[in-house]
Amino acid sequence: NDLMLSERLVLNKPQIKIEGIKGDAINIVLKIRIINSTPEKIIVNSIRVRLVDEYDKSLSHEFKNESISLHPEENRIFDYYIPFHDSEYNRYFDKTKEIDFSYDTDW
Repeated sequence: NDLMLSERLVLNKPQIKIEGIKGDAINIVLKIRIINSTPEKIIVNSIRVRLVDEYDKSLSHEFKNESISLHPEENRIFDYYIPFHDSEYNRYFDKTKEIDFSYDTDW
C-alpha cells in the first residue's frame, strides 16, 4: 500500500524535461516538455535551466513570470531561447541537463 501511494503521488505531480537542444552563435534553443499529470489546472511561474558540457562549462538561465496555463492531464512542448553571450558552454558535448520549475494550482 505504501508503494502504491508513493507511486500515485509521483504520477500526480507536474513534470518538466528538456526534449532537445539546438542553436547558433547567438541563442541556445531548448525544446521543453511540461506535463500536467494532475486533475487540476496549473500555472507555471518560472523555469530554471542549468546545462553542463563534458568540460564542466555551464550555462544557467531562469525564465521568470511565465504564466503558462496547463489544463488537467495536458502535455505540451515549448521553445525557449537562452542568449548565448560569452558563455563557453558547448551544446555539442552535453553532459548534464538540469531543469526545474515552480507552479501554482489555478482555481
